[in-house]
Amino acid sequence: MNKLDPFIKQKLGTKHKQSTFDSLKISTATLDVRMRDDVNINFVALFNLLKIYDGDDDGENYPGKITGAKYAGKIRGKPPNTETKGFKNATLIWIWLVEKKVNIKITCHNFHVTGCKSLTHAPEATRYLQQHLQLISQSHKIFDIFPHAIRIDVHMNNYNFSLGVGISLPDFDIYIMENFNEFLFSAYDQNIHKTSMTIRIPELQITYTVNDNGQISICASEHDLQMTEDNARKGHLAFYYVFEEYRKDLGI
Repeated sequence: MNKLDPFIKQKLGTKHKQSTFDSLKISTATLDVRMRDDVNINFVALFNLLKIYDGDDDGENYPGKITGAKYAGKIRGKPPNTETKGFKNATLIWIWLVEKKVNIKITCHNFHVTGCKSLTHAPEATRYLQQHLQLISQSHKIFDIFPHAIRIDVHMNNYNFSLGVGISLPDFDIYIMENFNEFLFSAYDQNIHKTSMTIRIPELQITYTVNDNGQISICASEHDLQMTEDNARKGHLAFYYVFEEYRKDLGI
């Protein structure tokens, strides 16, 4: 248990259940995960070995199904855009989830997941990709060191959403420093930061970028994928409580 746990339990309870992290409506989310330092992915071989469904084979989509891939000028399956070429230093794939397709860029050292519109999309797509890689690695060498599949470290998990209201950053910065500086650390200088401020929760490795128009970006960084999600959830509960208390202090 960390020092945020009793704070969340005492201050929030269930009264903010509608504003919890799980019900947060995000605009976009991205996830960047890294392989071990001594492991390289042969993304060129991966482009040729992945099982790609072109949409005509079984007539239906299901979670984890790879519908398209690109590498350099080559295309497999049915990627959303066939006009542009892929990268020479990466393989791009599209994985079907329950609601939509998510794009993953696979380089020799990392996966970069984009196109997410749900909190669960990026971790879900990453886990499906791990399953695909584990299956391939049973009969093909896609890693420089075999069979080191597939321990990943989360480099960055980013969520973007809106508070729905504008916010005075100088006032919010002062309020945090005066009332919640035991676990939230804010940094704002109007001459330097102007329309955005940074709030950090070091214990959870969470960083918030707060814009004066109410747009928020959460960046979570933890080695373990599940721990990153859990920390982002705890951090959001704490942040939302602080923001609500700030609004009450203003009489809003």
